[in-house]
Order: sequence, then structure tokens, then C-alpha cells
Amino acid sequence: MDQDSCTATYFTPSLWKQRRTFILETLKKYKIQKVLDYGCGEGSVLSFLIPPSATDDIHFTHLMGIDIDQRLLEEATLAACRPWVSDYEQLREAPLTVDIYAGSVDQFDDRFMMTGCDDAIICSEVIEHVYPDTLKACLPLMLGVYAPSLVIVTTPNAEYNTFFPDLQYGAPGATFRHDDHKFEWTRQQFEEWCIQGAKEYGYDVSFHGIGLLDGKHDQLDYGHCTQACIFTKQKQDSSPSNELQQRLETIRQTSTPHTLLERFEFPYYDLPPLPQNEIFRHVESYVAHLCQALTLQHHYATQESSLSSQKDDTIDEELDSPTWSTENYDFCSTRIDNKFTDSSPWGAEYTYTNQPDMIINDEQGDHQSNSNSNSNSNSNSHSSSDSDSDSDSDTNGGDEYNSSNSVIRGPMWTMTPITLKLDTLWSILHIRQLCTTKRRLVEVLRLDQSSYKVMDDQMVVHKSFKIEDQASLGLVDNK
Repeated sequence: MDQDSCTATYFTPSLWKQRRTFILETLKKYKIQKVLDYGCGEGSVLSFLIPPSATDDIHFTHLMGIDIDQRLLEEATLAACRPWVSDYEQLREAPLTVDIYAGSVDQFDDRFMMTGCDDAIICSEVIEHVYPDTLKACLPLMLGVYAPSLVIVTTPNAEYNTFFPDLQYGAPGATFRHDDHKFEWTRQQFEEWCIQGAKEYGYDVSFHGIGLLDGKHDQLDYGHCTQACIFTKQKQDSSPSNELQQRLETIRQTSTPHTLLERFEFPYYDLPPLPQNEIFRHVESYVAHLCQALTLQHHYATQESSLSSQKDDTIDEELDSPTWSTENYDFCSTRIDNKFTDSSPWGAEYTYTNQPDMIINDEQGDHQSNSNSNSNSNSNSHSSSDSDSDSDSDTNGGDEYNSSNSVIRGPMWTMTPITLKLDTLWSILHIRQLCTTKRRLVEVLRLDQSSYKVMDDQMVVHKSFKIEDQASLGLVDNK
């Protein structure tokens, strides 16, 4: 049966997504970079790990998958794990190699040896599909021979089948969730198997539950739908016993190497690193666009509020929904691949001291620009978007905001100060490519400490930027 649904009951999110998210978050927690997917099947977990993270400095550099079903590997897994067009358009920050092997999980292959503290094996929804003889060799091979720093095993919890009437759990005619399952363990059976292997090969274990049916989150007597064990390698104070060493050597000598079906080398950003001041120039161009978006969002919201208070029945339809959308905003002339569409605000707060007309005339703007340039030489090398230092700006200090037709006469500048989340900047692929680590991004921003104050996970922008192309946005009167 389908583990994600039963009659009129469901998992939210889907059970498969909860499992893969659990695996991904565990790998991130232990800063894993090299992963072997033991019994990878169609590559559903591997393909879930391939997209680079926009929030972490640690990236997977080597993913491997092994499965006995070569036909499935060739028809599904290779397609799921090869580079896509988007991988060439959105270059990842670090190299990634993906190897797909055909072979049995009870056979040793020295290419799977794990020697680093950032290595892991995942075995998700696999052990219940293998016969007893194969299962008997799994833990000795994973924990005793390959011996990574981390092993994650997940399998169905048989007790949870109580909630699936069609399975008739506990009755003489009981069936498993999948026709190919050789067994389904209770929590006690699974924990005994894991603890025995952990003691023999020097691992600590922790047990976890994944997935509760909608409407049954408070019914924990039968555990969760999926049970998981995390094995973490202990620091070895003594070498393995002679008996154990002989058994492991026998495994090495009697095994058949696996067949490497294909190796994928993913494209990545490998241009020579730029000097700090050049990186600063690029980063500041993104800051400028973000500040412009926030200022315009505030402008439109204030404009709508003012018009609503006047109860004007002739409001232009274009002003009915004045909220600024970051999805439609062209943040840079080059493509930005990460759009800020999540529910959390990417600009925490801001203050504008020149309300309501939201205008800073050219003399004020030039004064601020000169102040910034004097405080740090890097501000002399702004990108074209940082036009607060432009010498060809129209000087018209007498122009003013026209509330009757919602048009601004004269240049418009971003509000100050504006607070941005560092994660907002870090979510921009180009910034991650240039800086490689979030720590480096902070160092770059601190090149101009008079304009950018970094505090924990936020940055306060004390610099004002001229809003570009105001005419096309309908903000200025060209007449």
C-alpha cells in the first residue's frame, strides 16, 4: 500500500518528504560532505540532496548510490541524478561528484571506504526489502568495514500499521505495506538490532520517529509511521579484537566489486576569486536594489493608505494593490536565481525620517554621498546602481511630491536606516559564489562600517541610494 495515505487519512507534509527532510537536516547537523546511499533505488533521496543549500557554508562534494536493480538504475536513477539545464545556468559554489553503482549491499567495495569525519551512509527504507542473509551482512559492512562517522537507517514501524485497517495488523491475515517487504519490525525489534550492531562496532545510537497521520498527532502509543536510528561513531580508544579483524578481512577478500554505471561531475563556479573591494562593489549593488524595493513598497503602502482615508471613489485601479513584489523586481542586470518568496520578511524593519514626501533633494543626496565616500574608499567604486554619487543628477531642490496625482517631482532616494536580514543577501546565488562563506560576506560588509552595521543575523543600512528609472515606475513627472 501507499505509506503516504490510507483511506481518508493523510500525512502533512507527505511521509516521503518528512523522511528526506529528516535525513537532510541530520546530514547538515553533522556537517557531512561525502554520502553513500545504501540501496538508492530510483535515486529519490540522492536527487533530494543534490540541489545546493542557500543557507549553509557546508556543501556535499561526493554523493554515491548503490542498488542491485541495474535496470531501475539505468531507467530512473541516472536521469534523476545527472546535471540538469538549471545546474549549468545556476552554478553551484562547490564541486560535486555523483557516482551510481550497480551491485548488492552485502558486497564490499573499497571505493566505499569512509575515512573522514565528514562521511556518512544513509540506508532509507531498504533493510525491509532484503533477505535475511543479506541483512546479516549489512551492519558488519556499513559499521565495521566502511565505518563512516555517521549512519542513518530508516524502516517502517510495524506497530503503526494499526492505523491502516487494510493491513489487518495483528490478525492472522496481516499483510505488509509493500509487496516486496520481507519483514516489518516493531520498535523493540529495530532497536535491539541497532543496539547490538552499535555495541559491536563502536557506535552510539539515538532513535527517532517520523510521520504522524493527520488528526492523530496526539496518539503516540504506537509510535510514528517510520522509525529511524542515527549511528554516530565513538572515538576509538582501542583497536578491534582479533576475531573482529578476521571477520572483516574475510568480507574484504570474498566480495565482488560493484559496477560503476556513470559518474556525473556537476558544473560549479570556479572563476578566480575577486579582491575584497571588488566583492564589496557587487554586494553593495544588491543591497541598493533591496533598499529600493523596500522603499517603494513603503511608498506604495503609504500612498494607498492616504487615498483610502480620503475615500476617493475614483482611485485608479493600478493603485488598488500597491504592494511591491520582489518576484517582479529586477534586482540586477544579471540573473538572480533565488527569489524571496518565503513567508518570512526579508527586510526586518526600516525608518524614514523625511515623511511624507519621501524626497531628498540633490544637495542632500550629494552631501550624503560625499560623506560615505570620505568614510571609506570602497564607495568610490560602486556599481552603476549605486548612483547616489552621480554628478549628472538633475538638481531641482524645489520639486515636491504631488499627492493629487501620486507623482514625485525630482529624484527619489531610499529610506535610511533600513534593516536587512543577512540570510536575504546570502540567499542570492551570486553573492554565495563570490564570498563562498557567510563569514566572508560579513567581512566584506565591514569594509564600510559607516554605511553597514552588522549585528548578529541582521545588517543595518545607513546609506541612501537613488532609485533608478523612476519614470518607468510612474514615480516622476517627465513633463
